[in-house]
Amino acid sequence: MAATNQMDKAMDTMVLWPAAVQVDDDHARMSHMSLFAGQEDIQVPLPKLALWKVTKLLMPRLCPSELATASMAASVLVEERAKVEVQLALHKAAEKHHLDSDHLAFGQNPQGLFAAKSIRKTIRLIPLGTVNKAKSNKETKLTIHHAGLSWTIGPFRQNLHFEEDSPACLVPYFWCKPTSEADEASMVFSSIVESGITIPCLENPEPLQQHQQLQYLAATAEVSEEAQPEHAQASEASGPSEPKAKAKTKAKAKAKGKGTEMSEDLGSDRAFKFWLRAQKAAVEPDQGCNGELATVIDQLLAEEP
Repeated sequence: MAATNQMDKAMDTMVLWPAAVQVDDDHARMSHMSLFAGQEDIQVPLPKLALWKVTKLLMPRLCPSELATASMAASVLVEERAKVEVQLALHKAAEKHHLDSDHLAFGQNPQGLFAAKSIRKTIRLIPLGTVNKAKSNKETKLTIHHAGLSWTIGPFRQNLHFEEDSPACLVPYFWCKPTSEADEASMVFSSIVESGITIPCLENPEPLQQHQQLQYLAATAEVSEEAQPEHAQASEASGPSEPKAKAKTKAKAKAKGKGTEMSEDLGSDRAFKFWLRAQKAAVEPDQGCNGELATVIDQLLAEEP
């Protein structure tokens, strides 16, 4: 009876694996393919064949060396490395130009960044934040180009309510606000080079007075759009009536006229001096720029009344 059961199991094995099992009068022969040793033939006496069990596991398989080489340097790994390099460069730049609460103060109502004391030297605010691959070709102030790709910077979660136990942080760059008034702008957009990567930043071309708010000059249209309440935007999106459309046209014309006045203000001596100081900050020796250009700018500034 036992022999019959053994032979039944043996027959089941041969039915399931006809190509892998060969049976003669005394033995069953099976072939095994290992990862590195090649094919191995195994002979099993028929009485012991019943001790073998059919498995659902797949046969060992070795990845071809060419495929392994290509996959170990896949584009996703290259992009991830480039992303990490940009993130690391941001952290290094932020550490180099770090300022503590003795220099900068954060405020709410109004929200903004302020000089805690008079600052005569040039400071640089680094946009330390999350790095992601750009989804479009649109250039922004927070676009970084590295490894043939464009990367965008997003802010970390900010401690807006100044909570002691909050896991959020305070990054000065993202507390610097735009302004439409040229005489209120105390910061300008610039860039530095860290680890071979050009990083955008904000810097002051002129000394900062104690308690002065740090702001940068923005286009009038951009400021008005940012300041526009959400309910007003929704009202316009739902289809304004004809009087509203006319009012909107007049508002645009007024904004355009204000922009023209601002352009005229920027042509004044003070605005030109402000612009010269910004250029001087951008060509400082530590950024590897031409020292002769800095000398020319100094001469122009000396001629200013």
